[in-house]
Amino acid sequence: LVVGRTPRLRGLGERLSRQLGAGLAVGTGLEAVQVELDRPADHCLVMDWSLPADGPLAVARWLAARSYALPHLALVPNGDVAACVQAMQNGACTALELQGEEDQLLHGLQQAWAGAAELRRAAWRATEELRQLRARHAALKPIERETMLEMVNGVLNKQAAHKLSIAERTVKKHRASVLKQMGAASIPDLVRLAVRMGLVD
Repeated sequence: LVVGRTPRLRGLGERLSRQLGAGLAVGTGLEAVQVELDRPADHCLVMDWSLPADGPLAVARWLAARSYALPHLALVPNGDVAACVQAMQNGACTALELQGEEDQLLHGLQQAWAGAAELRRAAWRATEELRQLRARHAALKPIERETMLEMVNGVLNKQAAHKLSIAERTVKKHRASVLKQMGAASIPDLVRLAVRMGLVD
């Protein structure tokens, strides 16, 4: 998965995908990454850090916020130490200078891909876990999803009952059901799952 827009980077991605026997997706920002991560695959991300901050930085922060262990190979402009530092601070497992010889750059990407094998497996597992988590959330009744939001936002049963126009004992019943169906051992555990799904900041 390549985040970049230059013909050279696209060509590099195509060569890399052919040599690895892997599929290739190209985009310039977060939307492309979100689409790809909905598909189960052995993902690796190549990002051009010469793009504006709403490109690679937004992608890196989105991945970090959701605990994706997706390997991130950063391509930085020659001599741009600030871009290199920013990429590494935001999860890049390696950084290569973008204007280097193409064969050398390709070799560096191949080595980084091989070295990130365990990270890719971890990312695949994390993606599968998130997909299952979202499926459990989607299976909740609408009133249970509303109750869950009140729970993770720290709303008391009495307040939730008033807001949802239901009895307090019904709120308690929905809370127990939500915990069970979401596989959460406690409210803090449920909050962690909600953050993982992006339901709360």
